Amino acid sequence: MLTCGENEGLNRMVQQRGSIKKHISGIIK
Repeated sequence: MLTCGENEGLNRMVQQRGSIKKHISGIIK
């Protein structure tokens, strides 16, 4: 099981990755 801090860090990583994907798809279009 993840601790609260680890889970928060994981969520932040996922959010960053999602925003990067949006940014890249925006450039491609």
